[in-house]
Amino acid sequence: MINLIRSCWQYITGKGNEQKKGLFDPVCGLDVNDMPPLTSKFGKRTYYFCSRVCKNVFDKMPQNYM
Repeated sequence: MINLIRSCWQYITGKGNEQKKGLFDPVCGLDVNDMPPLTSKFGKRTYYFCSRVCKNVFDKMPQNYM
C-alpha cells in the first residue's frame, strides 16, 4: 500500500526517487531542506519528513525505507 501511495504521488507531482543533494523525505521523496524539521531516528541515522503524515508512515514501518 505504501509503495502504491508513493508511486501515485510521484506520478502526480512528477517527482521521482532521483538522488538529490541535501535532505529528502524517504517516504514521498520531497526535498525538505526549506521546511521545519520533522525527524525520526532509526538505527544511527536521522530521517527528515515533509509532513506528519509521512513521518507517521515511516514510524510504523521504518525498515521499508532502508
